[in-house]
Amino acid sequence: MVYTINIDGMEFRAHHGCYDVEQTVGGNYTVDVELEVLGAGCGVAGVAAAGNLAGGGVPGVTAVGGGVTGVTCGDLAGGLAGDGKNAIEAELPGLAAGGKNAIEADDVTGTVNYVEVYELARAEMAIPSRIIEHVAHRIAEGIKGRFPQVLRARVTVAKLAPPLGGKAARVAVTIEK
Repeated sequence: MVYTINIDGMEFRAHHGCYDVEQTVGGNYTVDVELEVLGAGCGVAGVAAAGNLAGGGVPGVTAVGGGVTGVTCGDLAGGLAGDGKNAIEAELPGLAAGGKNAIEADDVTGTVNYVEVYELARAEMAIPSRIIEHVAHRIAEGIKGRFPQVLRARVTVAKLAPPLGGKAARVAVTIEK
């Protein structure tokens, strides 16, 4: 299963801009984050894990044209290590404690923690940059690095009331990784 998490309208005071005065005085910014998240099950990570098993010569598991046969989601969640341990669990992001789907288990440990995303955005916004593209890129990279279950991170950084020589509510940049 794939689902989307949106964290919109995070507000920060920061020191970004190509003009020295922007770096000194600072300005107001908003950050929006949209995350496409892989839940545990037969998603991309499950197929990748099964593919690793097929490549490792696990009996009955065959890679066929980019897909995998002879293995079910239950097999992946239950493990195919042969020693009774769940060797696949670590390869499947989106699993909560005990190998259950984070959504069904109602357990934040298997999904994206919103507080951690906010703190990551806050930390990156605190680092002065000449262009907001750079800030958005760092936020997206940080999210993808912290949460392997994030398939796609779309980050929008907006500078409110930018110094354009005329009235503009905001200028925004969106990066997708």
